Amino acid sequence: MWRTGIDKDGEEYDSIQLNSLSEVTEFYYQLLKKEMESSAAETKRKNSFDGSLQEEAANHLTEFAEKNQITSFSQALAELLTLLEWHNENKTPVMQESAIYNALLRVEKAANNTSTWELCGQDCDGPLISVSTYEMNMLEQTVSMYLLDVLTKDRTQILFFPLTEVFQSDILLKWRQNLTKILKDLKSHVDAAAEVVSIESSLFKETSCCYFDCLSRVLDEKLHPVCLQVMKWMDVYQEYHRTFHVNLRDSCALSHALYLQVKNLVNDLRLKKKLPQSWKLEDYNSMFVKFFMNLLQVVKSECHSRIKRAVEAEMKDSVHTEEKILSSSVIVLNCFCTVIDEWKHMEIEDEDLQVAFLIKIADIVCDGAKIYAEVLDERLTKESQINVKSEVYKKACILANSVEHVRAYLEDLSHQMQWKESLHRLNEESPDSSISDQVLRILNLLHQSMDSHLKSIAAKCLNIAACNVQSLCEKPLSVWIQATNLQQGYDRFLCHFNEYMETSHEALKEVLFPRFLSLLWCSILMYIQKEFQEGQPPDYAITLKENIQNLMDYLLHIKMECMESSKPILRQIMSVMDLNSKSTVDLQLDYYSQIAESLVSPVEYLGHIAFQAGYKQTTEDTVDLYINVQKGQRLPARTFEMSELYVRLTLCPSSLFPNQVPLKSTSVTEDLDSPLFNQFFQFLNRNEMLNNQPPLTLEVFPVKGSVVQVLVVNQDKSLFSEECVVMLKQDKIVRGFVSWNFAHYLMPLKKSDMSSDLPGLRNQKSLGQECQTLHQQPQQNSEKSKDTALLRSRKKDVLLLNTNVILIIVFF
Repeated sequence: MWRTGIDKDGEEYDSIQLNSLSEVTEFYYQLLKKEMESSAAETKRKNSFDGSLQEEAANHLTEFAEKNQITSFSQALAELLTLLEWHNENKTPVMQESAIYNALLRVEKAANNTSTWELCGQDCDGPLISVSTYEMNMLEQTVSMYLLDVLTKDRTQILFFPLTEVFQSDILLKWRQNLTKILKDLKSHVDAAAEVVSIESSLFKETSCCYFDCLSRVLDEKLHPVCLQVMKWMDVYQEYHRTFHVNLRDSCALSHALYLQVKNLVNDLRLKKKLPQSWKLEDYNSMFVKFFMNLLQVVKSECHSRIKRAVEAEMKDSVHTEEKILSSSVIVLNCFCTVIDEWKHMEIEDEDLQVAFLIKIADIVCDGAKIYAEVLDERLTKESQINVKSEVYKKACILANSVEHVRAYLEDLSHQMQWKESLHRLNEESPDSSISDQVLRILNLLHQSMDSHLKSIAAKCLNIAACNVQSLCEKPLSVWIQATNLQQGYDRFLCHFNEYMETSHEALKEVLFPRFLSLLWCSILMYIQKEFQEGQPPDYAITLKENIQNLMDYLLHIKMECMESSKPILRQIMSVMDLNSKSTVDLQLDYYSQIAESLVSPVEYLGHIAFQAGYKQTTEDTVDLYINVQKGQRLPARTFEMSELYVRLTLCPSSLFPNQVPLKSTSVTEDLDSPLFNQFFQFLNRNEMLNNQPPLTLEVFPVKGSVVQVLVVNQDKSLFSEECVVMLKQDKIVRGFVSWNFAHYLMPLKKSDMSSDLPGLRNQKSLGQECQTLHQQPQQNSEKSKDTALLRSRKKDVLLLNTNVILIIVFF
């Protein structure tokens, strides 16, 4: 049981037993109406009444509402209805229009809605408002009074204020008041039509006319010109205020409310029509075409501006590193959900508009995600220039998480917007499915573009985080690479490095951590390549290579993602390690071996050289080597301005054949085209032939890389002209104690590319200098180090140096 308030005479009202919310609201309305009349009686000598209550009466009503739990919305609505009833009944004093306008604003405020869209929409997800049956009846009664007034007096009022009088308050009030009347009138028509359905059979049973056909004609005659004129004025208004977002937004909200009312009215009457006659209101979609185009602009502008405001508001506050994502990412996703939900409740009838909105809403959402990611990227770029590396690293992780959070949510955009279901409904009405396929392809392209863009920005954030971690670990990393004890330096670096890995694993999303490790691995590899210590003994390269392999195994163990971008640099570093882990002799052997084994056709033909070679074993450990230089074929001596030629033989490398370079030369010949040398050379191990030189041992022949270099030399200019290289490890070089035969060779010649810094080699400074920093030799001795440096350089470029070599052997 509730007690009512005390009246102005001090007497209490009788106790009333109230059983429902409607009864409480009705009693509050009666109290308000009575107090309103009392207040108006005090102002009868005035020309108008502003609807305000006396202070004591207002306090009584407030106390009653609080005790009986009447919501603020019900109070505001009761006040608005009282004022409207006073105005419609033409009571005296005259109710001021500003009082009705202010009451309407209080109703909007009480509804706790910030958007006119939500106020006018039917299926909005706004706050639940408790409206009693009595309030609804009073609202219907007031609307009916408006409808009666409009239909009987045949008014032609201006619904929209003139554009030249935009700042006059009275014009603004009339504009809103009259437009509100139109919307309520349309709603009353729909309600009246629905109410008549229940009594149609009894009311028109004895007549031959169809009530709904008559009603359609009457409504079409009355409402079509009004709706058409409203939308024409609205189009003019929206075109004028296109750059004013608030005006355009609110006018679109009102236009959409009008569209829903007209659509519902037409659909209700269309179902009941019995005669196949056309009426103008059925083509209502044509009246709202421009409005829907403006509505798309409103949705896009509203969505994107909210995204930017969310990021700007967040930038004013410091980022909490204990949180994995930004709060703005949640706001952005909520904005996307609102856009999609509002689109679903637009109830668009026209098929072309449905397709256009489906594509455009998807485009707005995808563009919004791109804008959000780009703003975060720009923010991180600016903060990277002013903040310390540790702070930048943490913020980069959070920003990457936020971008990934938005991207992962939008992976299911096709399901959220029901692309296939929407297009399937269109296909049911149209036999041509190609249009649906094209629309679906466009939607997928929009989504793929957004998805790849967000992935690239997330990868950029991760790359910044990885570079900052590498910089934070730079000191222990440098100590490791430059340490005399590499293993000890590596252990210290790994201990320091592991702390950052634990922090990164906690800061990043699970899906981003493997990518982060891959980017960090690339950054570390580039640093190792840059800071590699040149001139160290082979043990340095061997140990560093093992450490690099162990570090890679560790990162793979903690779920590093294998990326193709890191493989080339890893192969290059490992190749450098392999070269620097070899001795001088091994490098020389590899170099000559690759030259001899390169089976690449020459770029230009330089002729052939024919010779025979063989050896026999003289003792258990030594051999005699025999070479017969026979002749040259089609030598381009005249082309290269040669005059006198001879052939010189060299055993390479010098480390296997010390003090034997150069060994043999043929006599000079003046035949420049196909010279005949026919000269026999012996490399014997008898004491009278050695001349204090070490003998040729059997061990050097099977060594891969021991070669005979055959040079065709121009005597006048003392320059190398052409050469070929043959490995001593050949099956056709005969071995035996008593008898032996020559193996026949016809070798193609190429231009000599061996350096004179090595025995029998031509200098190639440009290529040698190009790789010198990557392949410096161990410091063993000055002469050997000089040879090794060049060999390390040439080892890498041996395929480039011998692009015109062919080693096809033709046996006689």
